[in-house]
Amino acid sequence: MNQKHYLKTVSLAWSLLAAQSWAQDPGAQAEQTRMRVRSAGASLEMSGQPKDDKSNRAQATPGDSDLGSQFILPAGDPVLPWSLFATASEYYTTNATLSRNNKQADGYFFGEVGLRHEVKLTDDLTFEAIFRQGFFRYHSLSALNFNSLNAGAGVFYNLTELWDITLFGRYNFEWNTNSRSSRDLLTGHTLTVGAQKTFAWQGGNFIYVGYSSIFEWAQQFAAQRNEHSLYFGAQAHLTKSLDGDIYARFALYDYRQGGRKDFNTTATAALTYHFNRQFSANASFTYVINRSNRSASNYDAANSGGGINFKYQF
Repeated sequence: MNQKHYLKTVSLAWSLLAAQSWAQDPGAQAEQTRMRVRSAGASLEMSGQPKDDKSNRAQATPGDSDLGSQFILPAGDPVLPWSLFATASEYYTTNATLSRNNKQADGYFFGEVGLRHEVKLTDDLTFEAIFRQGFFRYHSLSALNFNSLNAGAGVFYNLTELWDITLFGRYNFEWNTNSRSSRDLLTGHTLTVGAQKTFAWQGGNFIYVGYSSIFEWAQQFAAQRNEHSLYFGAQAHLTKSLDGDIYARFALYDYRQGGRKDFNTTATAALTYHFNRQFSANASFTYVINRSNRSASNYDAANSGGGINFKYQF
């Protein structure tokens, strides 16, 4: 497969949905909320199929880079640049509060609706914008429930003369509120930059490796940090309707207050079944290990579950 026929991009993130303890100070509370939002959704999604993929499956619901979806964009002009999408999922986490001790397991519901637009500006440059509203509802720890409004825009540039490496940059706005009182939990802005190399082969399968950095400015200063990560993953079409994904990410979280530094490792395996061009179902398992120079911030957590996705393109 000639990789110069494709514009390959990625934005990532994770499928562990963290929680916050109502007994924590406001800074720690905002940090936990942000971690939950960015890890929403367990599947690794893609918003394009390589041209030789004859499966006739629809593009998966696209994701925001800060919320953690990776995607590949074909080089041809998008036929249907607008997408409406919705998700309804159930998950179980072994450590809802991301605690070192006294872990609290719980299940939660995640629902989302949104609108996405993608347009090619040149043969090598693509623009994408997204607006989404999410709802998080825990089964037992209902005090942790919150709503999340998220909007962002980004560009992706393919270096066709430099090994087909793709550069990407993105701005994102987050506003998270308590589901009962509408009290602000986090108001933040992020800038994401990075680079990725994708290796595609016959049938639309691919593997990828990359680097990304996320710089954050938040109303809650204690929650602000910069993230620097290396990652790799792969997607394979196991059957005409079934995709399999694996993903691993190794990240440094550099907090701007108190000298805190965390080293975070995340691994995810996911399956997605496409019923038709509008509906798909996914299931996934994620494990996270976080080690910090502040021992109280060390934690391990596992997250599993799945749900139904809907997408309509026009």
